[in-house]
Amino acid sequence: MPLLARGDVDVYITGRARWGVFHFVSCVLCLLGKRYKMWKVALTVLAAALAVGYGTMVGGLTDADIKDENVQNALRFAVVQHNRGSNDMYLSQVAEVIKVQSQVVAGIKYVITVKMAKTPCRKGGVEEVCAIEKDEAKAKPYQCTFEVWSRPWLNSIELERMNANTEIYVGH
Repeated sequence: MPLLARGDVDVYITGRARWGVFHFVSCVLCLLGKRYKMWKVALTVLAAALAVGYGTMVGGLTDADIKDENVQNALRFAVVQHNRGSNDMYLSQVAEVIKVQSQVVAGIKYVITVKMAKTPCRKGGVEEVCAIEKDEAKAKPYQCTFEVWSRPWLNSIELERMNANTEIYVGH
């Protein structure tokens, strides 16, 4: 259903938008009438541009809550995969969650940026209860961004991308 339908121009808006802007533009379009089609087009384009500025793009990345159980599962999975793929003999754990976003894409893609740090636990030992090194020189904190694609109805979770910058220590 068109949000604005005046003359030959229909504008469809999705997401959250400020309805006051559209009401104003709609009234202006009614007052201008058919003699001023160019103004109608210009104001309609302006309304669409404002809606994009005020709204959230459907299907785009949105902030997510780290306390969400699905986000927690995605992060745990990413950390396990990160440890499996690293050449370090010691495990790393999440020291701090920096940013969490999600996107609906034939499932849910989670983009999670964290500060990771080394633990004194060697790979192959107990992984769940291993605390981060207290000495920052040994912990060697670094930043990682994980992209995890989850499709729960298929019982599928994949680490799509991982960017772990272990050369730049966070805080130094």
